[in-house]
Amino acid sequence: MNVPKDWRQVTLKQYQEVVEIALIDMDEIDKQVKILSILCGINEDKILDLPIPTIKDYSNKIKFIYSLPEPDKIFQSVKIKGQKFNVNLSVSKLSGGEYIDLSNYCKEQKEINSNLHNIISIFLHPVNILGLRKKDCYSKNAKGEWCQKLESRNRTSELIKSLTMDKVFSLSGFFLTLSENLIKVIMDYSIAEVNKTNKKIAKQLKRGFKNIGVGS
Repeated sequence: MNVPKDWRQVTLKQYQEVVEIALIDMDEIDKQVKILSILCGINEDKILDLPIPTIKDYSNKIKFIYSLPEPDKIFQSVKIKGQKFNVNLSVSKLSGGEYIDLSNYCKEQKEINSNLHNIISIFLHPVNILGLRKKDCYSKNAKGEWCQKLESRNRTSELIKSLTMDKVFSLSGFFLTLSENLIKVIMDYSIAEVNKTNKKIAKQLKRGFKNIGVGS
């Protein structure tokens, strides 16, 4: 059985599934079997056929999943399945639509884990996308600035699920784990920007931001 040795061998998709299982109240052996099934890509029945000591031995080998690593250096760019993305490290550079989406993804803390690929996609800008042109990924806003299309972000979010967790921790660290004041920054900037054009929307955003929480 191919058991991962560290976060470099675990994808975001696997991580999200493991977190969901870890939060369920169930028999510990049953939980370990489900987690091993996810991380090793093996049907649960095959793991259940193993002796209990063997299952426990495999479970001990994946204990690294219960502690988060220190985020490595923050990437300026990243490649996913041969496609290059630049990383936006500045919250203030997000568009109004991206701010709204980010606040929605972070509104319920219990849903942040399942939305992590969507959250990260907001901060990744496609540079070299196979078979696509720039206008397929971006459109110009009223100021003539290029903004990523929602369809492009959705494609990116699906690719992000295949990223290994060592890269995910580095990408997400600066705005989820390390940036305790992220939500305050979002509130201050978003409300200031929206007030310039629409006070009604600003009022709605302010009311909605009161319930936003951040976790990893």
